[in-house]
Amino acid sequence: MLPPNRYLRFDFIEVGPLTILRCSEKIFVEKLKAIVEGGEGRVITYSHLHTLALALKHTRIALSIRACDLCYCDGIGVSIISLLVNGVWIPKVTANSFIHEFARTLGVLSKKMALIGGAGDTLQAVSNYFATEGATIVCAHHGYLNDASRETLRTSLIDTKPDVVIIGMEQGSQEELALLLRKDLPSATFLCVGALFEFLSGRIWLCPPLVRQAGLEWVVRLVRDPGRLWRRYLLEGPALLFRATILRRL
Repeated sequence: MLPPNRYLRFDFIEVGPLTILRCSEKIFVEKLKAIVEGGEGRVITYSHLHTLALALKHTRIALSIRACDLCYCDGIGVSIISLLVNGVWIPKVTANSFIHEFARTLGVLSKKMALIGGAGDTLQAVSNYFATEGATIVCAHHGYLNDASRETLRTSLIDTKPDVVIIGMEQGSQEELALLLRKDLPSATFLCVGALFEFLSGRIWLCPPLVRQAGLEWVVRLVRDPGRLWRRYLLEGPALLFRATILRRL
């Protein structure tokens, strides 16, 4: 990780194989705004229970996430595991909540942004969303990259010099890409957002704020897409919580 921004204080805590930022969503947004305005460059990602499971199973994913400067808590499961293992509760931060204020901030600060992820109608819908919020989009590229398209993307980013790069891809892949691209854009803020583009485009229904604040978004997602998510929420999550409970008792 890079040293903390000189005018910001950061509080981190170890949760399993990852180092998680511990702060409220309000404070996180303030930090994010200051990072972008200062132009000192950061790679920012998130962790939920599935992230922890991936990091425990795949060393490469764990290393790429740990190499990011900030990893915030994006699921109440991570909060519970931290409480069980560390005796410390980590507030939940949700991109679905803070992205709206962040988008408006980019417009106010006249910052340029790039979007990487999705394709076709999804990418266009996300571009339209940020443009409507007042952001200036200088590059929008799909997330299905091979060596040739990755080099084309890199050239486009070097030419356009965005202040903020938002990447919506699979975890591990998006962090590795951000860490690679930061070499050419050291003052840019890279924000890894996973499936956020699907929500912003309307392809996935966005849960009401009260549901998210209560930590029950996973229930809604499971009901709407059981075939894809049942293993994650009904097997993977409980297994991690059980493991954390055993560690707490030892």
